[in-house]
Amino acid sequence: MSDSAGARAWQIVRVLNNNAVLARDRDAGQAVLLGRGIGYGRHLGDPVDAGSVSEIFVPDAEHSVPGLVSFLSETPLETVRLASEALEPVRAQGRVAVSQSLLLAVADHLRFAVERSRRGIVVDHPLRWEVQQLYPEETRWGRQAVRLVEDCLGVRLDDGEATTLALHLVNAQFAGSDLAPTVRMTRTITQILGVVSAVLGIQVDEQAMSAARFATHLRYLFVRLEDGRQISDSLEDLVTPIRQAQPLAFRAASRVRALLEVNGPCLTDAELAYLTLHIARLASECQPR
Repeated sequence: MSDSAGARAWQIVRVLNNNAVLARDRDAGQAVLLGRGIGYGRHLGDPVDAGSVSEIFVPDAEHSVPGLVSFLSETPLETVRLASEALEPVRAQGRVAVSQSLLLAVADHLRFAVERSRRGIVVDHPLRWEVQQLYPEETRWGRQAVRLVEDCLGVRLDDGEATTLALHLVNAQFAGSDLAPTVRMTRTITQILGVVSAVLGIQVDEQAMSAARFATHLRYLFVRLEDGRQISDSLEDLVTPIRQAQPLAFRAASRVRALLEVNGPCLTDAELAYLTLHIARLASECQPR
C-alpha cells in the first residue's frame, strides 16, 4: 500500500472501473491503482498519470493479484479513502502499524456496514460489552470511525459496528488477517477475569487501569502460546516462593492454567509464576466483594 505512484512508469493491464485499474511497472510488477477517474476512457497499455493515483495496493502473502482485483473492483473508492482517513489517528499515534491488511479489512467492514445500514439490516454484536471494557482505546477509535462515516456519507451506523472495528485494530496488534482468533481471545479474557474474581473474592473494575494492564498481559501470553515461545526458565526457580507468598493468586493462576490448557498447550511453570504475579498485582488494586 502506498499514497503515491512516485516515479514509476505504470501501464494499464486492465481497467477495473472508472476509479481503479490493474497496472504493471517494469520494476514493481503488477498492482491495483486507485484514483478518481483513473480508469475512465483508458485502455490496455495506456500509461498511468502518476498525479491521478491516490492509493497503490500490491500483492503480498495475504493478498494475491486476483484477490485485490476482485475486492477493489467492487469496493467504492470513497470507502477505501474513508477507511484510510479513519485510520489516520492510528498512523499518527504510531502504536499500531497501519498495514495494507488492516486498511483493506477496515474498508471491507465499512462497505458492508454502510450497505447494511442503508438496507435497514441490524446485526448482533455479542462481544460489545467485553470489547468496550477490555479495549477502551480501540473502542474509542471505532466510535470515531462510525461518526466519520455519518459525517462523510450521511449514513448512521449502528453503535455496535464500533465493536467490530475495534476488534480489527486489536487484531492488527496481535494476529493476522483472520478476526476469529481475536474474538476467541476476547471471550477467553472475559472468562479469566470471572475465574480470578471468583477465586480471590474481588470485584474487578473492567474500566480500571489495573484491569487493562492485566488484559494486556493476557494478550501477550496468548501470542506467546500461539507462537510456541513461552517463558521457560527465568522464573522457574521462583515458582515455590511465589506460591508460598501468594497462595490465593497462585490458586487463581492454576485455575486459569487449567482453562487455557483445555484447548491449548500446557503452560510452563515459569508462565504460571508470571501469571501469579500479575494476578496478585490485580488483586492488590481491586476492592473485595
